[in-house]
Amino acid sequence: MKLDALSIIYRATKLFVDSNNEKTAGEMGLMNDLCARLYGKDRIPFVFDDQHPIPIHLLSPRLRNLLESDTHDSNRLWAFLCSRENTIRMITATEMEKPAAEAMSYRLMAFYPELPQAGDDYIQFKQVTGYMIKIIMELHGYIVEQKRVKISSHPNPDTQESLKYFTTASRYRKLTENDVNDFLSDIIDPAEKEMFTLIMNRIRNGQTQYQKQYAVDKLTAVDEL
Repeated sequence: MKLDALSIIYRATKLFVDSNNEKTAGEMGLMNDLCARLYGKDRIPFVFDDQHPIPIHLLSPRLRNLLESDTHDSNRLWAFLCSRENTIRMITATEMEKPAAEAMSYRLMAFYPELPQAGDDYIQFKQVTGYMIKIIMELHGYIVEQKRVKISSHPNPDTQESLKYFTTASRYRKLTENDVNDFLSDIIDPAEKEMFTLIMNRIRNGQTQYQKQYAVDKLTAVDEL
């Protein structure tokens, strides 16, 4: 297992370790500026903890560029995918050994009635969606287990027409202690090793600030609905 399998966690490690570095301070400033433009004074999403009050999803340069440019209506798509309900659906699909995107396939079609169906726009939209799902799953402690897994279709109850936007997608699995050890073998700096272990343990145990807000395992009583 190589560190390049991760999109964010190792970047967060380096940022947290080098938080007093001038280059790092500059990067954090750029992220804070973008965060202010994207979210204003609203609660900032995906903050690791009070000691590191930055939106760690923006540590992905690709996602940062997508949200800043709003290419492919990226902000609306990101908000849709990382909603609590859809995050729970993707995790549930993963626990059933299905691709996370399978839980989103026909829901995307309902949410975006004019989704691109062919050509470059179709390919690019699916790639953007797949990448966003990867970020969300990683933030909740999952990693790609297998790519290009066939997705099941869901028939429309009225017309029996197959509802399936994706044909294949990545299947994920929960990160394990062995995965952490494999990653650690690629890290040389002792401070980075320590920080990476702390971050991984917090994510794997659902103890980050954002995971506590998501509360994916919480049961909601009927009178709370």
